[in-house]
Amino acid sequence: MTGQPLNAGRVRVNNDASLTFSLGGDGEFEIPRLLPGNYNLEITAYGVGTVDRTIVLETSDAFIDVRIQEDP
Repeated sequence: MTGQPLNAGRVRVNNDASLTFSLGGDGEFEIPRLLPGNYNLEITAYGVGTVDRTIVLETSDAFIDVRIQEDP
């Protein structure tokens, strides 16, 4: 792995197909208008792998750093 941002993928919130967001060109994503609470994020980088991350949103903005390792 190079440590470079992955720009081809998606982020799914609580495994809900209607709440899916694309990764941006710099590997970042934004999920607007989430209320405080617990959320499960399924982050998929196409051709690389998927990682599940549970986050607790306490304020209006949160920043997370996610690293995806290649599937064997």
